[in-house]
Amino acid sequence: MDLKEFKQQAKKKVDEAFDKVKQLEKKRDEASSAAKEKYQEQLEKARSNAKDLQAKYQELEKAAEGKLEEAKKAFSKASDSFADGWKEIQSLF
Repeated sequence: MDLKEFKQQAKKKVDEAFDKVKQLEKKRDEASSAAKEKYQEQLEKARSNAKDLQAKYQELEKAAEGKLEEAKKAFSKASDSFADGWKEIQSLF
C-alpha cells in the first residue's frame, strides 16, 4: 500500500471513530437515567481515543519521509486501541 492509500484509509478510520462517538452520544441521550452515567463514562473514553486517533493522523500527514514508518505505526496502534475500546463499549451495552 502506498502512502496516499494509507492516508486515505487512515482518514476514513478517523471519520468512522467520530461517527461512532456520535452514535454513543445518541444512545446516551435516549438511555434511562440509570444508564446515562455508564454511557457518559464510556463516551468520555471513546472521545479521548478518537481524539488520540485524530492526533496520530495529523502526525502522519506532517511526517517527513524519514519518519513516515514511525508515524504509520503510531497511527495503526491508535487505530487498534480505538477498535479495542469500541468492542469493550459494545460489550457493556
